[in-house]
Amino acid sequence: MNNNRKELLRQAFALPKPEKRDTFLATLRPRSVSMTEFIFTQAGYIRKSVWVIMLMILGVSAWCVLRGSEQMERMVAAILPFVAAIAVFETQRSYIYEMTEMEASTRFSLRSVVFAKMLIMGLVAFGLIAIITPMIAFAMETSILMTGVHILPPYLLTMIVCLHLERMNVGRNNMYLSVAIAAAVSVSTFLLGDHVAFLLTGVSSLLLVMVTILLLVVTLLECRRTLNYAEVFV
Repeated sequence: MNNNRKELLRQAFALPKPEKRDTFLATLRPRSVSMTEFIFTQAGYIRKSVWVIMLMILGVSAWCVLRGSEQMERMVAAILPFVAAIAVFETQRSYIYEMTEMEASTRFSLRSVVFAKMLIMGLVAFGLIAIITPMIAFAMETSILMTGVHILPPYLLTMIVCLHLERMNVGRNNMYLSVAIAAAVSVSTFLLGDHVAFLLTGVSSLLLVMVTILLLVVTLLECRRTLNYAEVFV
């Protein structure tokens, strides 16, 4: 009797043979996501406070221009390093909060996430600078090119230093190091502006443009190194 009951129970709870299992599993492939959709998705993960701060920086910069101060160019140049610091800080949040292993194990690689955030923050910074530069040029009756040459170096210098340090232990272990660097560059830009202007007296505009382009190239190289670092970090 016991054997009969066991047989009945076995037949009642026996698993059916899988039919077309391989065909079914093949239909479970994840939906393809375009790069544009991926970037917009990553933009949603950027904190609202970052957008608010960026708008505040834009507002302060516009106020400096509309105020008509003779030092508007220097004031804006002193503000832009904080744009660079916020961009680097937001890009490196995975390292700061020790989420790199989790992000590396998801569908999209850590390198892709870092690239998307760098691209987003870079476009935001470019848009902000593209709005402010013509305003300053118009107010000071100078060319847009030379205005950009005057205000970009502090921003680019901050990006270079912050990106380099964020790949080191000192950068990953100090959450607000990039902000401190931006503050140092900002104060130096504002206080030493007259001395720098005096030293650059007589220097050709072409040389200043070349120096700015060199800083831009170094910044792009640091961005590339950061992406490569994200690929091998985990």
